[in-house]
Amino acid sequence: MFYIEGKDSTSIKRYISSGAVESVLPDKKQFVKFLWGVKEKETGLLPLYAVKKNKFGNPALSGDVIVDAFMNYNSLNMPVISMQMNREGAEKWKDLTGRASTQRSQIAIVLNNEVYSAPGVSSGPIEGGRSEISGDFTVEEAQDFANILMSGSIPKMKIINFEVKKIK
Repeated sequence: MFYIEGKDSTSIKRYISSGAVESVLPDKKQFVKFLWGVKEKETGLLPLYAVKKNKFGNPALSGDVIVDAFMNYNSLNMPVISMQMNREGAEKWKDLTGRASTQRSQIAIVLNNEVYSAPGVSSGPIEGGRSEISGDFTVEEAQDFANILMSGSIPKMKIINFEVKKIK
């Protein structure tokens, strides 16, 4: 993930969309898509993510496997999103979170080609399809995020596994 000042985003978008970036990536990195994240509240910076995709551009998991999502509070009384997946989603989620934990990567939650959240997985595979997404959410943001996840029929909603390297 890289952070970009808003004023620089137009130039970077132009460069990325020109195909120049993809032409210099090594073969095993050819299936990367660059996506913007939600602007950081404190700094106003825009995160830019390098998201893995398959050769067809399909997500590893789509929103239609989510059967329940709601705003909740964690043990520190901070707003989080709790979600439950169906059996098919739970199996795929177990695999994705297992790989993310082993590779020390993150899971990108992408809605309409924007990364809304990129939680890490530190405790190994998440079994059973029940997960909690934490972040710096307000109550309203967590409620909105849960509502969006519940509307899993949104065609552009994607949950994609990807690797992140922080650069300061």
